[in-house]
Amino acid sequence: MVFTPVLTVPPLAMQGQPITVNWTAVDTASSYTLQRKADTDEDWAQVYSGAELTFAETAGAWTSVQYRVQAVFSDSTSDWAASASIPVVSASALVISGQDGDLGTLVNDVPYSVSSDTGNQISLELRVNGALWTALEVSSGYAQSIPVIDLPTGAGTIDILATVQASTGAVSAARAWTYTKTPVTTSAGPCDVVEWQDATGAVKFPVTLAEAVRIPGGKTLDQVTQLPAQICTGSYVGTGTYGKDDPTEITFPFVPDLWGILGYFTNNKRSWVRGQSQLVPWGISATGLFTTAGSATTNFEGTTVSLYSDTGADYQGNGNNQIYYYIGIKIG
Repeated sequence: MVFTPVLTVPPLAMQGQPITVNWTAVDTASSYTLQRKADTDEDWAQVYSGAELTFAETAGAWTSVQYRVQAVFSDSTSDWAASASIPVVSASALVISGQDGDLGTLVNDVPYSVSSDTGNQISLELRVNGALWTALEVSSGYAQSIPVIDLPTGAGTIDILATVQASTGAVSAARAWTYTKTPVTTSAGPCDVVEWQDATGAVKFPVTLAEAVRIPGGKTLDQVTQLPAQICTGSYVGTGTYGKDDPTEITFPFVPDLWGILGYFTNNKRSWVRGQSQLVPWGISATGLFTTAGSATTNFEGTTVSLYSDTGADYQGNGNNQIYYYIGIKIG
């Protein structure tokens, strides 16, 4: 009895993407013959002959395709095992920018985009060196860049997988890149980095703290918040004076939306925190800033905040020889 291989094909294919066909082994078979018939073909065409049990090819500009396989023996062949017709959707159903291959030595961010003419949301996965970096749902036309500063040095891989629901089923597209990144070196000994620019003069070194903070997925804090966040910190030593005519004053390099002072004492600590436009619920009363035994009145003139207390120097952040730390945050 001559046995026929069992053929397995995908339920759906997309133009320009691989179609993988598999079949089972048959005892005593020396090889297998695989044929394909697309809607653009007049007859069956042989696409593979050999001992392997799998074959892959790139889908052409077809709307459907069918495969059949037979086992070849020393003196005979088996019957053909034919697949059902496989729908092939247009390449425009899902497109990832670029071409597979080696990106070379990276010096700039790696841009990419995904688009679909289905009108449906696209599931996107981005992996670097096999590790999942990003998994999210995006709309057609989504464009993003992989920051070169976030990529590991040495030889690496970047893989993008996108999936969308087409009229005939879910289709996927993939992009595979390799790259090399060399570490950035500086001269030996202490150095001051004033500004790092590329060949066009664009500043590449983070300008603000928000740009330096990296969020999982490669974005920076300022990209996530879409705000030019700025932070200023400092300290001072109290002189022991207090009162309306001798307030404690701090001048920031910007008008802060939130500011605070923290003072450490022998047995406890006291803090003052408030927003520029509204009070925040930490150490504040409706009439002003307060501590456990008194309150302080605050006032803003431009970028300078002043506070005073009639209760004592400790309560306006000016205790004699005490160290105080302050912070100002601008988020908009």
